[in-house]
Amino acid sequence: MEVVDKTGLLAENPIDLSYGVTIQDLDGDGVPEIFVATQRGANHLFRQVEGRYYDMTPALLQDADFSALGVAAADMTGNGLPDLYIANTDTFAGAITEPDRLFINRGDFQFDEFLTDHPDRNIGSSRSVVWFDPLGNLRYGLFVVNMGAPNRMFLNDPLVGFRNIAPVAHGLGIISGGRSLVAQDIRGIGRMDLLVLNEQAPNLFFRNLGQGVFRECAEDLGLADVEGHARGVQVCDLDRDGRVEFLWANWEGHHRWMQETPEGTYRDQASYAWAKPSKARTVIVADFDNDGWEEVFLNNIDEPNRLFRMVEGRMVEIDPGPMLLPDGAGTGASVGDLDGDGWLELFVCHGESMPQRNRIFACAPNGNHWVRIAPLTPAGAPAIGARVTVQHRDGPMIRFIDGGSGYLCQMEPIAHFGLGRDQVVPVVRVLFSDGDEVTLKDLAIDTVHRVPHPRTPGFMTSP
Repeated sequence: MEVVDKTGLLAENPIDLSYGVTIQDLDGDGVPEIFVATQRGANHLFRQVEGRYYDMTPALLQDADFSALGVAAADMTGNGLPDLYIANTDTFAGAITEPDRLFINRGDFQFDEFLTDHPDRNIGSSRSVVWFDPLGNLRYGLFVVNMGAPNRMFLNDPLVGFRNIAPVAHGLGIISGGRSLVAQDIRGIGRMDLLVLNEQAPNLFFRNLGQGVFRECAEDLGLADVEGHARGVQVCDLDRDGRVEFLWANWEGHHRWMQETPEGTYRDQASYAWAKPSKARTVIVADFDNDGWEEVFLNNIDEPNRLFRMVEGRMVEIDPGPMLLPDGAGTGASVGDLDGDGWLELFVCHGESMPQRNRIFACAPNGNHWVRIAPLTPAGAPAIGARVTVQHRDGPMIRFIDGGSGYLCQMEPIAHFGLGRDQVVPVVRVLFSDGDEVTLKDLAIDTVHRVPHPRTPGFMTSP
């Protein structure tokens, strides 16, 4: 796999303390923007103009007086445009003086602050945030993990409004060493479960029992990892056996590849190469070379990054090329197709231990084909929590529409599948977070397919 440096896509690339990043189409024109959360300085919204990205951040989003760490986006209002939640902190743990921010997207890059004077706004030392659908009704709520302060889960419900229900909801508001989290339909039944990873405390796994009821069962499932100090995490199916796995990194500890057993619990199957401790920050899982098998990028701080690929069911370390960045102060990272050529770009944030410029990398095109699936809500926004499966002769390929994954960041909300030399996509199954399902057949390759929700006016089942 030949990796090329595409940092030149950033026409403006300030030397900053960059932490979280999300890649989103904020104005609905089909071209993604890049939003970077910045500590002790202005946030950055990079917009594409004639193929390159320029800093064109609205004044309200710059928020230069706040110390931003994490960011994630979803359409909370139902107007078809992603809204931005920014996790702020000015201290390592506990209560803070800088509350989190939620910016409502009004279109044309105009935003309003939503949480001003809201009684439930988060004032803990937040790290990561995820948008998800706890009630299975396509009304996206939020879960925020805090260091040394109660975690929060915000429902977005017409009966109770936008309210934090964690204090009364089955341990969701526990005080722990919250670092990262991910919420997805792990079981493929139209319900989003929630995994919270902690530092200096066991991890937490909240199983969604329906109707907004959750049960914490990390220890029972083998996911507690009491010895780890977690950072990045991803939900994936690296070996393409149809069973979803958890892949996470621990700070200077053994990294995990948690695979489901026949009994429904999880066992660590990490190879020696992957388990090797490092100063880990973000974990990225993506098919960079479009061969149908996902690679894993481990973003480290103050030591070289690492890259892995699947070989005969095992994670094998390979040469990361320019992704190595031995002197990089890595923090967050995200993936998305920034230039629309069907090859994923990796955006790496730098600046935790010292101000640095951010970097962009991609695999050099090699003749492989691809297909991209964009499930949509009835309003036309990305359908957070949708589970997309391509049925393939070499085993299923599973992707999720991300509402915030792992440590500080969020991936582009499109399911990207490499196809190798294949020129046929036989069957694609899209399972939405409310349980509705769409099946597509014989899709064209090397293109993006927008998949409306079945309740969208004028919906048709054929592509």
